[in-house]
Amino acid sequence: MKHCIPVLILSLWLVGLTACEMKAVSLRQSQAPHPLYSHASVFDITRELAQELLANLQDEAARSSTCIITTFVRLDDLKKTDSLGRLLAEGMGNELVKAGMAVTELRNTGAVSVHPTTGEIILSRDSAELKGYVDTAYALTGTYSVGERSIAVSVRLLDMRTHRIVAVANNELIRTPDIDTLLSGLSQVAPTAYDKLPK
Repeated sequence: MKHCIPVLILSLWLVGLTACEMKAVSLRQSQAPHPLYSHASVFDITRELAQELLANLQDEAARSSTCIITTFVRLDDLKKTDSLGRLLAEGMGNELVKAGMAVTELRNTGAVSVHPTTGEIILSRDSAELKGYVDTAYALTGTYSVGERSIAVSVRLLDMRTHRIVAVANNELIRTPDIDTLLSGLSQVAPTAYDKLPK
């Protein structure tokens, strides 16, 4: 009986130690960042989208033809966008240039404007400052739909002459505090290649 008491005490001590360890693990897990907040950045997503887009390209002529990039818009309202939509377009344009495509910069005014407060500016979204209508063979367009925890992004490469879709890509961007900040600046869509700019 005397030998049983130390064994019983040791067993109780081990049970208590195990319970403390489990509680500590549970506490660490509850304090750890939510897994959704460790997802890829916007530029990681656009890199993946560009790779998928080029992998299923159905018209090889698009690789060497002129292409424009348009602002990504909300799927539920094609006339609205925000900072996220503009940043997605920027990232896709960069990736297509890296891939060797002939991307035309729509916002190029053709002249450098020097301002004392903003600096040297060559890009604009003011149609009055842009030099004529841009003739292009292909256009990249994108939409996104905002969910509670993620954002579904869809990209299409269009043949502007036939309206045919020649490549598509889809991905999902996990919502983070930074992404939500980009979503907060909702605005009307800036002029794109679909607008006939003054000559």
